[in-house]
Amino acid sequence: DCCSWDGVSCDPNTGKVVELFLWASSLNGPLRSNSSLFRLQHLQSLELTSNNLSGILPSSISNLKHLKVLNLRGCDMFGKIPSSLGN
Repeated sequence: DCCSWDGVSCDPNTGKVVELFLWASSLNGPLRSNSSLFRLQHLQSLELTSNNLSGILPSSISNLKHLKVLNLRGCDMFGKIPSSLGN
């Protein structure tokens, strides 16, 4: 059950992942556009601060329709954040 993992918060009613808190989790390299991360359709908050992520922010981030918080501080990522996020 991923809802019991460190850094993962789920909606208590639906069991869907709504928050990922992966601060300083030794993640590195690019976020790939086909990452399973972008299939978390109920994700509201994604905290990736202080990881060694780099490269272009994939356009597939726009799949996260409910995302309200995206923190990439300390990462070396660039690109456009879709205007649909946070609405």
